[in-house]
Amino acid sequence: MTRSFVLYRILGNDIPPRHSENQTEENLRFILENEAPFKHCEKRFLLNRIFSKEKQETYKRMLDKAGYKYDSILFDKEEYNLQENPIERIRYTCNINAARNFAIEKGLENADYALAFDGQTMFTESGWQDFLGTVEENPEMAFFVVPMHRVKSNEEITSQETPPSFQEKFVETEPQIVFSKKSDIRFNPLLAYGQADKVELLLRIGVEGFWNKMNVDFIRQQIEETLSSFYGQHKSAGYIFRLYSGNQQADENIVVRSRTRYDGIFQIVENLDKEFFPSSLAKLKDLDNKKWEEEVKPLAAMRSLSHDVFCHLIKSPEQQLRLRVAEVVKNMGIDNKELFQAFSEQREKEDDNLTKSRIEDALYKTYIYKMETFYDHAALDYTPKFKDIKHFDAVEARDIREILLKETPILTEKLYQYGHPELRGYREEYSFQIQEENFPKALELIKNYLNLGESSIEECPACLSPVQGAEECPDCGLYLGGGEDVEHPFVNFLSSLDDAKS
Repeated sequence: MTRSFVLYRILGNDIPPRHSENQTEENLRFILENEAPFKHCEKRFLLNRIFSKEKQETYKRMLDKAGYKYDSILFDKEEYNLQENPIERIRYTCNINAARNFAIEKGLENADYALAFDGQTMFTESGWQDFLGTVEENPEMAFFVVPMHRVKSNEEITSQETPPSFQEKFVETEPQIVFSKKSDIRFNPLLAYGQADKVELLLRIGVEGFWNKMNVDFIRQQIEETLSSFYGQHKSAGYIFRLYSGNQQADENIVVRSRTRYDGIFQIVENLDKEFFPSSLAKLKDLDNKKWEEEVKPLAAMRSLSHDVFCHLIKSPEQQLRLRVAEVVKNMGIDNKELFQAFSEQREKEDDNLTKSRIEDALYKTYIYKMETFYDHAALDYTPKFKDIKHFDAVEARDIREILLKETPILTEKLYQYGHPELRGYREEYSFQIQEENFPKALELIKNYLNLGESSIEECPACLSPVQGAEECPDCGLYLGGGEDVEHPFVNFLSSLDDAKS
């Protein structure tokens, strides 16, 4: 029996720095010029919430010229504005799993199997034939997975490539998933792009791989409660290529890939918020005191207003408006570098004493990342579980970094800023993230460095009596240090670990 297929490629927004500015256009052109027609397969494309009208029209012209059908899920500015927080706006803009589910349903209306694939993927003729053969031999399967390999250059793809060379030449990544009419589950539409959106479904259908080592505790219970009734009943079929993204370092290293993806999607949301800012600013300026209390403060408390709004309003020529903004930000605190910079600049030139005092109160409640440094994350081929170790000053952090790097080459160091350098109470604090398996040993090394274990003093310096590591001299009563009574922030951190266990 001949089986039919619909292959959807989902074209979304480019996300620099994870992708190059024009990766979608470049890769779409490569696919249209180089991918052969496939037996029993209709190719379609889905334009998914593309907010650049210019890019969307470019893709449509290319697809019309090539003679391919396509569907569109439109980006609506008014609908975007209704999203209450950054994660909701990311989910709306990227729309990744909702788009995949749309393609699955549309595909299965017209064929036996639906392939809802990422937009930058491409089959070679041999990859398709391998896929087709496996499906024909296993018609009872509800799911198939297609191994995907990242290329460093699109020109590396040739129809002569065979699977044994992949491990040496290409980087393996999460596979694409094929759905039959029997398949009983779909992608989770509540997961935003970058929130294990594809991995979650791989785990629910029982596909083993490096993703099993990834930290998905935030959706673990949901995964366990929504397993497919065909769990473990799938076949690996064929192979596909993920075309060049424009960022080779991210393609080759999952930690860099995760970081640049995170930075890119939040930058997109910030840019879109700025685009809609003028209307938001006008509305906020016109609010009377009562409406400001009822509408603006609750939104600020929930972090549902863009930081850009407050960055602009604090520079308003209207003193009363600046005072209102300073009051709101004082209550919510500053956790954004741009907002910190805007308030710092306004503090220098503010001529109203009350407003300046409120601005300083807001700056006093600053809590932001100043820096994040990665050590040897290139050694990773998966996203491990990390655990935090806190809190240290600059001198301690320098020494502890050297100690920890001798034990594990994989380390993340973070520098936090509390307050403003010119105001009371300012401090900088370091913390480390270390792989979970190295966490217990790291704690012991740090405790030894800070002398938080048992005292190593053998003789009392006051009366010369033997003390054999005691915290207090048994003869003269002199306190000798040691134990966990030392007032260091790390001791509080250790206590919090003990509290969590109990």
